[in-house]
Amino acid sequence: MIELLFIVPLSVLVAFYSGYYLFGLRYGKNIRYGSSETCMPRVSLVIATYNEEDIIGKKIENILEIDYPKDKLELVFVDSSTDNT
Repeated sequence: MIELLFIVPLSVLVAFYSGYYLFGLRYGKNIRYGSSETCMPRVSLVIATYNEEDIIGKKIENILEIDYPKDKLELVFVDSSTDNT
């Protein structure tokens, strides 16, 4: 009788977890996520500059080379410079 109190719940747990595992093997790989283009969030790059006239051109070129959709990329320049930045 004591053995049944141990064996029955253990059997139920083993059956449950085995079924869960088998279900995951069967149907788990069919989950599809959105394409990488549609799931990418909109990103804002905030660039703080102060008298950076000589390097700002290279910085902008570097940022535009980022492999990210251009329609989801926003550049924000914070500038209180006294030169032509």
